[in-house]
Amino acid sequence: MKKLLFALIAGIVIIAYLNNAPHADDVSVEAVAEPEINLDDASPDDLLALAFRVTSEDLTNTAKPSYSPQNPTQSTNLHTNLHTNRHTNRQAKTAKQTTGRASISKIAYAYKNRKSDVQVHSYGTVLKVLTDDLTGSRHQRFIVKLGNQQSLLISHNIDLSSKINNLKQGDYVEFYGEYEWNNKGGLVHWTHKDPKGKHVDGWLKHQNRTYQ
Repeated sequence: MKKLLFALIAGIVIIAYLNNAPHADDVSVEAVAEPEINLDDASPDDLLALAFRVTSEDLTNTAKPSYSPQNPTQSTNLHTNLHTNRHTNRQAKTAKQTTGRASISKIAYAYKNRKSDVQVHSYGTVLKVLTDDLTGSRHQRFIVKLGNQQSLLISHNIDLSSKINNLKQGDYVEFYGEYEWNNKGGLVHWTHKDPKGKHVDGWLKHQNRTYQ
């Protein structure tokens, strides 16, 4: 009877050990000394008590990993970089909006006071794409609406610069050139490089591409 109980206990101990063996990254727990039991002289109650003590201790003392960042410094740096990038993007957007408002005000002032030969930088939405002007130097022509609702003709020299072939109504266009007054809101030309180097170089930007 004792041998049968001993085999049963050994099986229970082995199964408990395999199911609850700690992994390499588990926290080690120092074992508490327990009085030894002589299996040859042990009573059935002692053997059952031993089996219960082994399995319960294994289940109770199995270390459970707790979450902690593998690299707290790297995590902190990532958070800092994301915050910095968002702040930088907000600053760039604010600066662009401020520049755009200032440029629109400059154009509005030039129109109101009938000023010409004014270097301007702004952006607008295409209201209408006109036919190219083929008299003399060829010019691509289109009308944009500024943020203050003022309309403006863009006259882009396509003999000295490339043409925006896929331009359509509703497109966003940024421009840098020279403003000339007229009673329809004015026009902007010199949106290209000066091959003689005597005039300020201008440009157009459309869908992340620069034309000059």
